[in-house]
Amino acid sequence: CVLTVLLQAGILEAENRISHVQGIMGSKIQLSPHIPHGFTTRDVFWRHLSQTEEIVASYTQGTTETRYQSRFFERARLLNNFTLEISALEMGDSGQFASLLVDTTGHMRQNQVHLTVYEAVAQPTVQVFASNAEEEGKNCTVFLSCVTTNGSNITYTWSADSMESDHVISNELVYDGGHILKVILTPADQDISYTCTVTNPVSRRNTSVVPWNSCKFHSGADAGVFSCKMIPYLAATLILLFIAVTFWVLLCTRTKGKSRRKEKQNVEGVSLQHASDGTNQDPVEDGPQNV
Repeated sequence: CVLTVLLQAGILEAENRISHVQGIMGSKIQLSPHIPHGFTTRDVFWRHLSQTEEIVASYTQGTTETRYQSRFFERARLLNNFTLEISALEMGDSGQFASLLVDTTGHMRQNQVHLTVYEAVAQPTVQVFASNAEEEGKNCTVFLSCVTTNGSNITYTWSADSMESDHVISNELVYDGGHILKVILTPADQDISYTCTVTNPVSRRNTSVVPWNSCKFHSGADAGVFSCKMIPYLAATLILLFIAVTFWVLLCTRTKGKSRRKEKQNVEGVSLQHASDGTNQDPVEDGPQNV
């Protein structure tokens, strides 16, 4: 192996400093070696220092090779300045990379880069759960729940924004790792919006809500006003229902009366017919009598 021969024959100068870079899952990243001034590069080897060390790309004798059977097969390429570019990043690509540079005199220089791949966060969804206020003008307790579907190594922060100032919410009111915020609102907080921000080292998203709107909807005073407004509609509905029931009762009574009269007429007709049949019968002739 060319790399093994070079390591045995050359003079290796390694940097103690490790560079740290961050990548986004699905995107691409470029890992650049540090080439000192006056260093004439002849050969380059990029390795992934995982559990089984593997070569990702190389440049020897003027030829670039990236078709090594590693996890980066068909995703890695070597640029003209010996920068390693990896596309379609995966979470498993995280780890240590090392570039070995060899100059025309056989001197070698090694650089190490640590790559960490993160999944970008998605737009968070904020739900408001408000307790029922007894009457308008009272305080209202709300719980705000913030959830995001994607992302790794996520941090949740809350802030309250008003016309006068912005401030970050104290951790004393945050629960479940930042997912839930408890707030006690007063009538003076009607216009305050609360923002949930989700972040990780490679992305940041936020969503804002005005929770007081939910408090007013569930308050007892609003429920009373709502009931008063509904009284005329309820009264009209009851009147129409009464008219419909009365009409139905009258219709049923009239129908039953007609049925009874018809039955009576039928009975009388049958009786008259029977009487007529009895009158029209011929008398039975007596046979001859013996004297």
